[in-house]
Amino acid sequence: MSTDIRAAVQLLERGNLSGAEEKLNALHRENPHDAEVNYYLGLVAFRKDQYDRAIDFLNAAIELNGQDERAYEVLGQALGLKAQHSGMVKALRLLPKVRQAFEKALELNPRSVAAREGLFMFYLFSPGVAGGNEKKALEVLEELTEVDPARAHLARAMWKLKNKLIDEAEQEYRQALQLAPDDPDLRLKATLFFLNNNKLEEALQHIEKYLQLQPDSLAGLMLKGNYFQKKEEWENALALYSEVLQQNPDFLPARFERGQVLLKMDRVVEAARDFQAVAKSGEDNPLVNQAKEVLKTLK
Repeated sequence: MSTDIRAAVQLLERGNLSGAEEKLNALHRENPHDAEVNYYLGLVAFRKDQYDRAIDFLNAAIELNGQDERAYEVLGQALGLKAQHSGMVKALRLLPKVRQAFEKALELNPRSVAAREGLFMFYLFSPGVAGGNEKKALEVLEELTEVDPARAHLARAMWKLKNKLIDEAEQEYRQALQLAPDDPDLRLKATLFFLNNNKLEEALQHIEKYLQLQPDSLAGLMLKGNYFQKKEEWENALALYSEVLQQNPDFLPARFERGQVLLKMDRVVEAARDFQAVAKSGEDNPLVNQAKEVLKTLK
């Protein structure tokens, strides 16, 4: 890995997506046929919920180096989320590609945790006509338990949530965190669970821990903004979303959530500006259509 790519990856690992993307774009202009640069640009786009852009870069990375399981892992995730936000017909066309990407990743690396997690989610949530099968999902879960027990608890929490076993899911999150307290992705997912289930003070503890693990991450500030939004502390939420946008004006989740908060504060004109910015961004992001729907109600 070159020094320039390593610098971009360090920014990415700290959650500074825009800084990483800026460096990677410069490298891509110099050499568009660098498989590593294409992979990391795909990863950045995926983390920004830009699924089409991610898929394009990851496919380019695979064409340049078909032996990198990481590209297949993230490709499977991007295809899966694109299918999730597509109509039924389009989703049914995409889902076989999701399974194929994860299976290829496992072929290249039989101990791939991400590929097993992806296959688990595919079998658990895909419709039967597209290959969904809960029995197969649980078989993959058993394999995952042997490879990474903490991530297996996280997967089992997803299964419990699907079956509306909220208390049991909570215990799975707690066991996962006990086994891997310094895994930022796991901490992020657990935090979202506690926020979504209105266990707000516990969620705040997890947010603070996440920010310790990822001090530069805009996602951490977003989580804290979401906490204050749940608490209906609108000024605090507004300040955090605005701080995110000061660091990255193009960060659509912060702009959308700030619009939501401004509506709660009856600052409709300012809210409309945020929703319009999201709607006109031209990005491949589910928030674009959501912003357009909100704007219809403001007319």
